[in-house]
Amino acid sequence: MKKFSLFLLCCIFSVSLVAGVIDVSKTPQSLLEQSSVYYDQVARSFNEVKKKKFKPLNQDYINRAFDAKTAVWVHLELYNPSPNSVERIIEVDNPRMEYITLYDEQRTEIRGMLHVNKLEKHIYPSFKIKILPDSHKEIYLKLQNSTTALQFEIQLKSPLQYHSDEHVRQNGIIFFLGVLSALLGLSVILYIYLKDVSYLYYALYLITLLFQQMTYVGLLPLYAPQWFIEIDNLIAVPKINFMIIAAAWYAMHFLGTQRFTKIHRTYQTIIIVLLISMPIVGTPYFYFPEFSVLIGLAFIIFNTAAGIYIYKAGVKQARFFIAGWMVLVFAYLLMIADTLGLISGMHKLPSLLLWATSLEAMLLLLAFVDRFSLVQEEKEKLHDDFMLEYNLRQNIIENEVKEKTATLSQTIKQKELLFRELHHRVKNNLQLILSLIRLQHDHATCEEENRMLEKLEGRIGAIARTHELLYQSSGDERVDMSAYVQDYIESMEGSLCDLNIVLKSDVNANLPLKEAVYVGLIINELVSNALKYAYNKNGGTIYVKLTASGQVYLLEVCDEGKGYNKTERDAKHLGLSLVETLVEDQLEGSLELDNTNGSHYMVRFVV
Repeated sequence: MKKFSLFLLCCIFSVSLVAGVIDVSKTPQSLLEQSSVYYDQVARSFNEVKKKKFKPLNQDYINRAFDAKTAVWVHLELYNPSPNSVERIIEVDNPRMEYITLYDEQRTEIRGMLHVNKLEKHIYPSFKIKILPDSHKEIYLKLQNSTTALQFEIQLKSPLQYHSDEHVRQNGIIFFLGVLSALLGLSVILYIYLKDVSYLYYALYLITLLFQQMTYVGLLPLYAPQWFIEIDNLIAVPKINFMIIAAAWYAMHFLGTQRFTKIHRTYQTIIIVLLISMPIVGTPYFYFPEFSVLIGLAFIIFNTAAGIYIYKAGVKQARFFIAGWMVLVFAYLLMIADTLGLISGMHKLPSLLLWATSLEAMLLLLAFVDRFSLVQEEKEKLHDDFMLEYNLRQNIIENEVKEKTATLSQTIKQKELLFRELHHRVKNNLQLILSLIRLQHDHATCEEENRMLEKLEGRIGAIARTHELLYQSSGDERVDMSAYVQDYIESMEGSLCDLNIVLKSDVNANLPLKEAVYVGLIINELVSNALKYAYNKNGGTIYVKLTASGQVYLLEVCDEGKGYNKTERDAKHLGLSLVETLVEDQLEGSLELDNTNGSHYMVRFVV
């Protein structure tokens, strides 16, 4: 019995020393360096590949760069030396792997970015395996990428360790993405508040950066629908190109590159090259992602160099811009070198790019704050210079103002005197015309001629009255219509008493000269008609009301007399044609008549 136990221990020990046999009791551990691999470039089936010779791998990481034609087959021989069954997790540490297929005796299972297990919500592709006590298990893994770099590490973990690592990983990713999202929201708010287009392009850059990073870290495939994941996988190159274009737009507006012709044209050239290259190197028919990666690297270096040059040219606001892009230069140089297969080991720093992009985004936002601070300093300096210049010129200006004011005051007084003299002469000329008309009136022989001359006297008198008021005013070219109507009533006192008619007014408005003349003529015409036709010998009351509401004026002339019909108006009241012409053509207003109880005229116009 002792000999058998000793023999069994020796066998177990000897098995553990055989290259390629993996003791699953040890977790976590890297599997690649204990595995053997086969590189398939002709799309062989699993049965064909099993017959091929696998070569032992003495490294813990495979990096094939952009190698869409090769499928990497990994052969793992697992051994459970314990007396109990064990469950283990095989984890592939690249969330951008598209196809990972596991083959063993019982199953064929597919994982990867295009085959995410939506129920488990794990970022890294993984497989659960169960190994019986004291038994071996052979597993084959097929790994292939068509759009991103073919690079990965394979870890063996216990379920507890796997879930713990996944929890820490997702929390870290969510934290960094939350920082970027907060910066995005802040930049949008600042753009809305400050109307600075640089914030808009910065927000656009952050949107493309967030989109790219959510795919890069493997968070987007966990929650997006399958059709979106497939499209997202196909647009890997356009996404990178758009992110670079957004960064170029932001840099051009933030740095003000229009003042630096060569730098500005270089940015424009980069944008044009990226736009042209998208349908050429970013399609499944001619897929060449290395081009966009190298253009991105060239852009980052140029962007940083441009910022340094512009800073040396005196644009101080470029200092935080330079710091932000220098962080990205360092991180992207390492990541791009790793992606192109020039170096390995970046899988040990999975959060480097998230750290770098978050720090870069915060530094770029600080660049906005720094620019605002510099603008404030410049504003204060300009204010001090202005106040100094202002104080030096103040005495000169005050003296000039006094001289100009005195001259202007004299000119205004002369203008007022001239206007008053003008209105006085116009009034005198109108009075002369009135005198001539009255002489003619005294020698009139027929009733019709008398009536026409009376109407003409009233109309000319209405015009003369406005010029009389302006002559008596202090030079303001607006007529006080309350004084105008009151003067009109006083001039009509003799006629009103003879006819036993009372003329009441409610006027509270000032009008420019032109409108005052038209309104005076309208009042004269409507009141004259009311005096003649509204009442019999018993007399009555005529109302004149003029009110203003903003720029809208309302003139009302009404009586409580007998009224008249349309036929009578057309036959006898020919003066109303003059009223309609004045209202519609001169005042550009409207005339309404309410004949329900007497005559109520309403004239609306805008001044």
